[in-house]
Amino acid sequence: MRMPTLVVAVVACVPACRDAGTRPAPAPAGSPKEDAVSAPSLREVKATFTTPSGARSTFTVEVVDTPATRERGLMYRKSLAPDRGMVFVFPKEEVQTFWMKNTYVALDMVFVGADFKVVGVVEDARPLTLDMRSVPVPSRYVIELNAHVARARGIGPGTRLSFEPPL
Repeated sequence: MRMPTLVVAVVACVPACRDAGTRPAPAPAGSPKEDAVSAPSLREVKATFTTPSGARSTFTVEVVDTPATRERGLMYRKSLAPDRGMVFVFPKEEVQTFWMKNTYVALDMVFVGADFKVVGVVEDARPLTLDMRSVPVPSRYVIELNAHVARARGIGPGTRLSFEPPL
């Protein structure tokens, strides 16, 4: 049986259970890693959502497309600007699972299939929790935005996504 992929909070993409002994230990309180507010410079793209009614919303998103950058995600950030987010790019389409370990910002998680169509949204993921969050449909991309943004902008299943430049 293949183990599901786990994305540690806006954080880590590691196979669940199988790599449990190889995850990095949490940073000690007050350490430079814990106090960091941003990750090393990441590539940015414009992500535009187009709802079935034609409404468009564009965000500048940081691209995390390697195991190391997916593992860190938005961990340790104290804030996220309203027009910003992060896109997790996975090597293949499958059910993705996230938690909010070491993540201080409440988030919406928008799950998008390989066809660039939203397949589900986890709304208002509470910070600093280990609760598992996912949708029961395979996705290739997950975009994290500030909590309540997806609903406010009408982003939900059926919404289309495009990137400029393309990923």
